[in-house]
Amino acid sequence: MTQNPNAALDAFLKPPAAGESMSGADIILRVLSEQGVDTLFGYSGGAILPTVFKQDPRYFYKGTGSKKSRALYALANAVICKGDNGKWQPAYSSILGSIAAGGISNLYYAKVDRNGAELTFENALVGIGANAMTNLLQEFVVKKLTPHAQNPPVAAAP
Repeated sequence: MTQNPNAALDAFLKPPAAGESMSGADIILRVLSEQGVDTLFGYSGGAILPTVFKQDPRYFYKGTGSKKSRALYALANAVICKGDNGKWQPAYSSILGSIAAGGISNLYYAKVDRNGAELTFENALVGIGANAMTNLLQEFVVKKLTPHAQNPPVAAAP
């Protein structure tokens, strides 16, 4: 792994030599860097893909049951979600969004440090694990910090 992660980014920001070609991924990375983008997450798995798959990416607070059942519910919600039809289903949008984010984050490594699919899926699993930890915080901590907050009304199905 490169000791200085900014060294790879600095190399991208240099204009290519005359006649040197760039891959599409390199071009995307360069444009994002030139525009000052230093963090990229959430758009694919939290906005675009849920619309495509007709899924609701929100976490639904359980609040009842044993601590174990609530913890398992929170962890499971990293890979399952409610569809627009109100039924539970695999969270295709979140999982594919994590894989997309893992692939994009792979681009930030120097070419010699990229090891293809392994790094992409490793980063995707880290993202899914982060979702699971966030769900645990929502289930056990956030509600205690906002005890007087009311749940929003549930809209009736058409």
